[in-house]
Amino acid sequence: MIKLYDYPASGNCCKIRMFLNILGLDYETVPVDFYPGVEHRGPVIRAVNPQVDQKAAE
Repeated sequence: MIKLYDYPASGNCCKIRMFLNILGLDYETVPVDFYPGVEHRGPVIRAVNPQVDQKAAE
């Protein structure tokens, strides 16, 4: 199953969710707090995606 590291208010994350739904793929969302800007640059996200400025899915 696809794991999407997601911030619900992000337009880019919304695009990925719509794309996955259109394809009919099952996915799990992992909420990530982008504000104040710490969690999305933390070790959990870095382990999945070293380029933390990009969206991540496993």
